[in-house]
Amino acid sequence: YASNLVRQIEWDYLQGEFDRTFTKYLPQQLEVPKSTTLAHLWADYCQYKSKSLKPASMHYLISGIGIHIKRCPHQGLERSLAVREWLLTHTTPGMTRRVLSSLSTVINWGIKHGKISEITNRFVGMAPDIRVDKQIAPANAFIGEERADIITAFEQSTRYNRSAPLVKFWFLTGFRLSEGIGL
Repeated sequence: YASNLVRQIEWDYLQGEFDRTFTKYLPQQLEVPKSTTLAHLWADYCQYKSKSLKPASMHYLISGIGIHIKRCPHQGLERSLAVREWLLTHTTPGMTRRVLSSLSTVINWGIKHGKISEITNRFVGMAPDIRVDKQIAPANAFIGEERADIITAFEQSTRYNRSAPLVKFWFLTGFRLSEGIGL
């Protein structure tokens, strides 16, 4: 664009039509597409957010949430109920909830930034309606015999025997690994 603008200014100067106010050379208002798919809007949003998010957060947006948006056959912004139903049959309720919440955020972003002409966001309030059962897995602790075997293996190891007192401490006190390493 810049090289074309320079040529235009040079041409106008040589022809005696140079605009000293430069209004002729200002960028023309580009028409923003007012209709897009969920996947395209999501890609634009990720590109926008890439300037402010950490790489791990971007990876989650693209690989965690984005993969479901991209795979969804219902790409119209007005197809919120179809998207919800598809997500419920193709992923977990927890992921469905996160994707719907993200889509609501993306639609709001698209409206705010003029990417879409939607007046209402049809994804608003859909995520909380998804019931997620929190199942806590029972602890899978080592039995006494297994614990003794592990401690003995550490004590007898030529490479890891220095860690044996720490491992024994962890087992006998119930400390978490991160707490023990901190000590």
